[in-house]
Amino acid sequence: MVDPPSHPETYTERRVAVDTNVVAQLTYTKKNYEYGQVRLTVSQGEQTQLDQLLPLGGGFSRNVGLQLYDLDGDGGLEIVVDGVAGEGRCCSRSLIYTYLPRRNAYNLTEVPWGYGFYRLLDWDQDGIPEFHGQDSRFSFRFGDQVEDGVLPLQIQQYRQGQMFDVTRLYPQLLTAHAEGLWQTYVIRRARGQEVKGVLAAYAADRFLLNEGDAAFDRLSSVYDGADRSRYFQDLRDFLRGTGYTNY
Repeated sequence: MVDPPSHPETYTERRVAVDTNVVAQLTYTKKNYEYGQVRLTVSQGEQTQLDQLLPLGGGFSRNVGLQLYDLDGDGGLEIVVDGVAGEGRCCSRSLIYTYLPRRNAYNLTEVPWGYGFYRLLDWDQDGIPEFHGQDSRFSFRFGDQVEDGVLPLQIQQYRQGQMFDVTRLYPQLLTAHAEGLWQTYVIRRARGQEVKGVLAAYAADRFLLNEGDAAFDRLSSVYDGADRSRYFQDLRDFLRGTGYTNY
């Protein structure tokens, strides 16, 4: 067995935007699987527009990603840096930089993903991609382990420095996701595993489809745990508090 290197080494990652002269570059020290002193440099032509250490605290662990996208369809490229930051290698985070011409500066938006991550897709092919992820607010809420916390679908879009939840605009994806969650519930129940987390996520998906009452009827017909009444009340309160329902 070969021991990992004991001294940090400096690596450089470089990405060039296609059809533009914008160059974004990450430099960092890497020791084993820990990335420190992560610096982002952005230049256009011969002008350096950004040169700063990323606000990561203890740095990144695991792989660091650097991509250039037009996230909001305005013709300008956003710079997206992805990684896992924080103690215990939690949690996934994206740093999105948008250029502001009037200020000749970049605006930073931080997007936390919890224990999950996202896929960037243009599902409706309108030229504006969506961040397809999961609602990390459900993590550990109805289970004690990470694997207990099966999460609801969450789709977001980036607009002018903010992330907007647009999940309700994709009923086909919600329906498919809810059906997948129900199959996960069936498998977990057959194995004698925890099911409260997956049932909570299933109910959340159904509420976004305006099918909340039907979801609770279905949950009531299958969940017979000793904490049944408290669980259903806790779930309804949580869905209300997180904006899935107002009743």
